[in-house]
Amino acid sequence: MPRRVRSSFERSGPAALYGEGASSDTTFSTLGVRARMQASDSTRLRGRPGWRHAFGDTTPNTTHAFGGSLPFTLAGVPLAKNVAVLEAGIETQLRPNLTLSASYSGQFGNGLQDHGAKVDLTWSF
Repeated sequence: MPRRVRSSFERSGPAALYGEGASSDTTFSTLGVRARMQASDSTRLRGRPGWRHAFGDTTPNTTHAFGGSLPFTLAGVPLAKNVAVLEAGIETQLRPNLTLSASYSGQFGNGLQDHGAKVDLTWSF
């Protein structure tokens, strides 16, 4: 999804900072498998291993200048072009209107590790 940054500037003499508008356009594709299994009458397991590839602008850049100076470019942290993705979860029905679930999600790439965990207790009424 394109990310757009509007121009910005400060008013206060030679130390005022001006930033040009910028945009980045990155598309992600994921190839993988989704699996779901009923472990018991009240418990379900799910998993999704895959490979994700980034196309387009993988290094965000913006150009800035101080009042009256030459412009300079700032580069952000580059996105990994290829990563392995993994999601796994378990859900159990504690009562007819009460569900407990836990899940893990991670990305692993060239020098990249990103981990996340989530626990939900859902009460329906």
